[in-house]
Amino acid sequence: MTSNGELVRMVRASYDWKNHVAGLKTSAKYKLGTGATNNYQASLGSGRESEREYEISYATPLVKGLNLRYIFLSYDAEVTSALKAITSGGSKLFRQDHRFFVDYSYKFF
Repeated sequence: MTSNGELVRMVRASYDWKNHVAGLKTSAKYKLGTGATNNYQASLGSGRESEREYEISYATPLVKGLNLRYIFLSYDAEVTSALKAITSGGSKLFRQDHRFFVDYSYKFF
């Protein structure tokens, strides 16, 4: 969301479930970008895009330093364009993304 003239807004809410489940945290984010124009020449296209992201993270109490994280990302774009690159290119094919992370940290010193 970095096109010329684009105005981006984001709302984020998160919650730490420590009173119910130790180590569990969740968050939700929503981004909306409007007024985007083609970076090369404004007359070649304009668009509006939005993105939703949900995250669940869990610091396991059984193994100190082990964190598990899941992120779901959903992207949508409405493009008016003389160029087909945005609407028929790779960016349209990957509109939903599931990410899993396993992080382990250990303090040596």
